[in-house]
Amino acid sequence: MEQPVPASAPGWGFRVLSLSAVLATFALITLGGVVRLTESGLGCPDWPLCQGKVVPLAESHHVIIEYSHRLLASLVSLLVLALAGVTWWRYRARKPIVAAATLALVALGLQVILGGVTVLTELPPAIVTLHLAVAQILLALLVAALIWGWQGAPRNGKAEMAQDGTAARSPLLRWVFAAVVSTYLLILSGSYVVAANATTACLGWPLCDGGLLPASQPQWVHMSHRWLGAVVGGVVVWAGFLSWRELRQRPAVAAIGAVTVALFMAQVLVGAANPWTRFLLEVRALHLSLATALWGGVVALFVVVRRPHAGQPGALSRETRLSGKAQR
Repeated sequence: MEQPVPASAPGWGFRVLSLSAVLATFALITLGGVVRLTESGLGCPDWPLCQGKVVPLAESHHVIIEYSHRLLASLVSLLVLALAGVTWWRYRARKPIVAAATLALVALGLQVILGGVTVLTELPPAIVTLHLAVAQILLALLVAALIWGWQGAPRNGKAEMAQDGTAARSPLLRWVFAAVVSTYLLILSGSYVVAANATTACLGWPLCDGGLLPASQPQWVHMSHRWLGAVVGGVVVWAGFLSWRELRQRPAVAAIGAVTVALFMAQVLVGAANPWTRFLLEVRALHLSLATALWGGVVALFVVVRRPHAGQPGALSRETRLSGKAQR
């Protein structure tokens, strides 16, 4: 019986393209945070043009910041389109990559629509938060495509999983998945804090103005975000600990887990620095940027853990198993 010809694995061109898309999207989310913090969202009050022009006059820093955000969004759009095109053209047999690239394209389209709606409706908090939520999903999909392209994605995601369900039932996978979900909710809760004008409600850390309990509704909103952060921290740290135990068998899992825990610790310090510095713009922007980096870290950890290592049942590729059957 003739052995099937395996699909070509993604090369360096795909890896560079997917990495560029991830970095550009990360920068876009960070710059979007700067737009919100500087209240520059209406620097371009119309859409898709800015002040009725393709290139507006730089009349204020609000125009410059918002227009820069739109230019970067255009670059991200081109990169995601190129990534999807290359995937469909050369790597159609790599189903996980195809799924990630296609869903990223869908998320991009939704993000573009939400961007226009956000401006035309003059920045309602719910739409602004949804805009951020979709942006984080877009980043997660691009991170998945990057990792699968780097490691060599399987032809079929299900075929790579252990037939006895060992990987799906592993404590590590469950805790990493919990870290993914809880981190996403933490980011959205932070966006709600900003939307509720509760960012500066607590001028102390870790307590709120020295009291054990908040004294007003904005303070309750602010402290709820901190309490959720403490819970998420416990989940992330434990997932990182379980990942570190995989150092010998899966060093990539251990490394990503360690980096993720380090990102969370840095995020806690920057979060504390917000009230300590009286909510300096640069510190607030760094807080969102680190939150996005943490999100990318837990997503990367989940993608790597989800794929079994060479010594795990079911880790052999579909081509290898078919080859074995043919030889028998």
